[in-house]
Amino acid sequence: MTSLDAFWKAHGLPDIDVLKIDVEGAEGAVWAGMRELLAVRRVHWIMMEIWPERSWPEAGLRQRLADEVAQAGFGVYRIEEPSGRLVPATIAQLPQLCAHGRGYTNLFFRRTEAGR
Repeated sequence: MTSLDAFWKAHGLPDIDVLKIDVEGAEGAVWAGMRELLAVRRVHWIMMEIWPERSWPEAGLRQRLADEVAQAGFGVYRIEEPSGRLVPATIAQLPQLCAHGRGYTNLFFRRTEAGR
């Protein structure tokens, strides 16, 4: 197994326009493996299905995700059910969107103009 950071370095690939993450509870591990891509602004949109009980079970981990999303220059959106509309959210709301008891949550992260 390899991280996204290592894969991109090894193959010299271009920027990622859209990255979909749906890994049944391993979202934290995937996120950890792409920190360099995020830091150098190589990913523009991320669609991530989160399973709160397995992805970020502790409040501290959910806050760390929020901090990293903000540091990487992303805005946050959630998919409203059942309409499927993208609804803007704030970085401050992100830990609650990933909290236990919410079931699966679909989030989008979009690189903001300030984050480019």
